[in-house]
Amino acid sequence: MVIHDRQYVVVVIDDDQYVLDFLKELLEEHGLRVVPFSDGFEAMNYCQNEDVDVVVSDIRMPRISGIQLLETMHEFDSDLPVILVTAYADLGTAVEAIKQKAFDFLIKPFKADLFINAVERALTARMFSAHKENTLVELERAVNSRTAELTQSLEKVSALNREMIQRLCIAAEKKDDDTGAHISRIASYVFCLAKEYGLPEDEAQAIAMASPMHDIGKIGIPDAILFKKGPLTGEEFDVLKNHTSIGQRILEGSSFDLLTKAASIALNHHERWDGTGYPQGLVEKEIPLDGRLVIIADQYDALRSHRPYKEAFNHEKTYQIIAEGDGRTMPCHFDPDVLAAFKRCASEFDAIAKGEIDYLATKGMNLVSENEVPLVIPDKLL
Repeated sequence: MVIHDRQYVVVVIDDDQYVLDFLKELLEEHGLRVVPFSDGFEAMNYCQNEDVDVVVSDIRMPRISGIQLLETMHEFDSDLPVILVTAYADLGTAVEAIKQKAFDFLIKPFKADLFINAVERALTARMFSAHKENTLVELERAVNSRTAELTQSLEKVSALNREMIQRLCIAAEKKDDDTGAHISRIASYVFCLAKEYGLPEDEAQAIAMASPMHDIGKIGIPDAILFKKGPLTGEEFDVLKNHTSIGQRILEGSSFDLLTKAASIALNHHERWDGTGYPQGLVEKEIPLDGRLVIIADQYDALRSHRPYKEAFNHEKTYQIIAEGDGRTMPCHFDPDVLAAFKRCASEFDAIAKGEIDYLATKGMNLVSENEVPLVIPDKLL
């Protein structure tokens, strides 16, 4: 598959020739250009001098491990997605891989479709990163240099913002079967709550439009942890917590207010008023208001939704848990003024949960399926 005058390039590193040949053949069947290496140092030198989109590396190799390779490659290309694979998995290795910002962590033997899905998501992240930087620069230059086309340029920026949200949400959907519906509801809850709290229409709208990206960092959490049916261990929960900072890193650094606000929400939507939240343990108004709003919306929707470990609760039980506490969720976790606003507009939350209100749809932000938005990845990978 060719794009931008070249094929997508995947570097595969494994000292097992059989595995190397198998992965090369599998990826080439999906239209990708594969550059195989059995030596990590040779692969690293290649990646420093050539255009590479994704790296797939074994962890246990002579001379240099996959973890060391990952760390070194990110020194010269911090956005390069690196997928680590191993036949000798342990939780410590998985945690270290996440700390070094591995894009995904796969355990051999793995199914071909799971491997292709991981590569697909890595390509999406790589192309989105490049697309975001290039497009925003071009649009800003157009606005500054051609004032006669200002209105048209601003419309392009608005369309780009909508497309970014749609594409990011599609990426998240690959990690959570219910994410598409969840993020639509979150925006409606947040808009309702922000208005009841007393924010002006434009401020409430800005936070609501950014809120669907609150969990985008979950694309960087291994499926083994994200989809675990039983309770997480302490170490696994620590890995899961990283989705907040991963989401911030994906979204930060933009000159557009929407993405700046989304980065703040991604980082802070699990902070609690009493300081028992994460990732920073912020207290009271140290937590940005957008995070204080989204935590209640997210908590309400989680309680109303079915999970592998619980049934969906009705509105009355959900309201009681948030307003009065159940030992796990407590009123002291929430900004008292935001909690009071929630109590006043709780009936609207119930209507949103039932699908009677969809704020994003009223703003032309229907979250479409991946088949309705042309992603910049090879057709064969979809």
